[in-house]
Amino acid sequence: MSSMIFPSLYVSLDGTKVTMIDLIIYGFAFGLGICSLVLNCVVLDTFRKSSRLHDMMGYFITNMAVADTLISIFVIYNNLYNLVVFQHATECLFRFGMLNALNITSVLTLAALTLDRYLKIVHPYLHEKHVSSLGEKIALAIIWAVSLLVGLLPLMGWSNITHGEFTCSYFGAFTKGYMILIVTMFFIPFVLMIILYTHLIHISMKHARMIASQNTGGSHPNRATWKSTKTVCLIIGAYFLCWGPLGFYIIVVISDSRIMEGVNEGQVLAYLAPIAFSNSIINPMIYAFKINEVRDKFKAFCCCLCRKHRTSSSDTTSVLAMSQTSSRSPRHQTNHNNNNSLPMTRKQGNKNNSLPMQRKQEHVMTKTISCFTVATNV
Repeated sequence: MSSMIFPSLYVSLDGTKVTMIDLIIYGFAFGLGICSLVLNCVVLDTFRKSSRLHDMMGYFITNMAVADTLISIFVIYNNLYNLVVFQHATECLFRFGMLNALNITSVLTLAALTLDRYLKIVHPYLHEKHVSSLGEKIALAIIWAVSLLVGLLPLMGWSNITHGEFTCSYFGAFTKGYMILIVTMFFIPFVLMIILYTHLIHISMKHARMIASQNTGGSHPNRATWKSTKTVCLIIGAYFLCWGPLGFYIIVVISDSRIMEGVNEGQVLAYLAPIAFSNSIINPMIYAFKINEVRDKFKAFCCCLCRKHRTSSSDTTSVLAMSQTSSRSPRHQTNHNNNNSLPMTRKQGNKNNSLPMQRKQEHVMTKTISCFTVATNV
């Protein structure tokens, strides 16, 4: 579609024309992948080191961060692939299958997290009696097993690709039945989350009216639980805002609607994908906004980068100043006797001038090491 409007810059390995708009979109998505990878690694490091976050909700959010980290790696690889476009049947099915698996992991984790919050608020005694840390770890393991199984189904034969001539594309790789399965696995958890959160909102409004009628000014006894529930609600809202357009587009494509006549399905998918993948950047921002430990870790990380940039720029400035000063001194002496007649004080002065520079470099190195130590230990 874009090749009809914009001239192609080059032709990929399979003959696909890559235009300037394609290069901009793939480059932007590649940058999103790098950013998302760094942010989610910081989140994972925070949850690993903070003992206060080793609770049930922490396990679910860690699972989300792991899925987002793997999605970030996929985004980086996929956009490099889009600029080269080589053809290999196994690689094509594995790449798109793992994308489906990671997204199923995310949506099932959100559904499990919603169910956990619902039971903790509506049925706290039942939650305390039957829900344990081991049980939730087993649930997360089942989520990964189911997701990976669904993602590997195309490699097991449920696909449109043979090892002969083929075109690697998302809609061309999968059968209609497999696409219906993927949509169903997203739709059912989505409906479940809407029902549970609608009930939670109703309960929250009912409790607010009770507190207002009593006029005691007291707070809700489960304030911490409600705070974590609001965090989960933000994560779910961000997920469906980002992935909603792409999901709706996939439903339109597999429904064989006439709206898609004459439309390059693959390019529209490539243009909607960066919106969906931006969810992997938004999630760490939500964690930083609602969780103090993650916020402190991000502050330390950003301060470390800023200090490193300032010290490196000031170090470069001082090196330039030293080089300009040394360039003003005479470089060549025509008389050997004049070389020998140079006072010792000048030689000593040049030697002493290098000492502040060495001390400055040692100071910069010490600040950089201490900065990264603080960022790691937060």
